[in-house]
Amino acid sequence: MNHDAICFDLDGTLWDATDAAVAALNEIASRHGLRSTPVTRPEVEATTGKPLDDCLDQFFGRWSEELIPEIEALEAHYVSRLGHTLYDGVEETLQSLAARLPIYLISNCGSEYLQSFFRATGLDEHFSGWDCYGDSGVPKAEMIRNLIDRHSITSLLYVGDTLGDQKASRQGPVSVLLDMDLAMPLMPI
Repeated sequence: MNHDAICFDLDGTLWDATDAAVAALNEIASRHGLRSTPVTRPEVEATTGKPLDDCLDQFFGRWSEELIPEIEALEAHYVSRLGHTLYDGVEETLQSLAARLPIYLISNCGSEYLQSFFRATGLDEHFSGWDCYGDSGVPKAEMIRNLIDRHSITSLLYVGDTLGDQKASRQGPVSVLLDMDLAMPLMPI
């Protein structure tokens, strides 16, 4: 089937910035006395793909909405300080695809985190548009529907790596889902 657009998930599909998230969460926990044990990499990996507020509920139980800008700023700081892992072939694949059709990006991340991704990788030039939970405040299924409506897409290929991505694509009018194995790097299409 021919598609007139491709939409990518971010974390676990295009890159891994888990270490930056762990560092930011542990600093927030320490600053605000939110938990007695450190947040671990496996805990963060288990929440990949969920909106930030859901993740914070899982890590901290009780927390204040006022922490979100602080967490986003810390994540951006740690992405620049600790780095990230852009999966092999991602830049070349996006460049090749963007020459042929519009590509988009959606994520359950915060606004500052998405901008950190763009600053760290310079890949924003390949995307025709993007949305994230921090900007729109809506779940991925709705982001997908909005993307399709806004850009008059008739056949969208959605590329993600979690069951949440799979569920979101089924709730929206998506023709095909390319469901990657969990935490599997993107392979060239």
